[in-house]
Amino acid sequence: MFDRAAAVAHPPFFSADITPAARPVAIDGNRELVGRGDHREAVFWIVATAARCRMILRDDGAWFPDLVADLVGLPDPAALLARRDRVLAALPR
Repeated sequence: MFDRAAAVAHPPFFSADITPAARPVAIDGNRELVGRGDHREAVFWIVATAARCRMILRDDGAWFPDLVADLVGLPDPAALLARRDRVLAALPR
């Protein structure tokens, strides 16, 4: 997806971020984050980069909720709210 988007990217959308020259940072940098155990950071950048690529490719965005659900295991807003409640309940006052 990154390579397809980089091949057609034109300003104003992420003209510096999604380019062949930026691939080592965007793709290899994510691999490095995973390798170091920085999974949360990697997920953030994977989602951000995927969203940018899809925006460039003029996708309708229907894929985004599925991507997030797959990455974080929250299939719908109700699951997100339930997780929020569990996290808040576990926090000290």
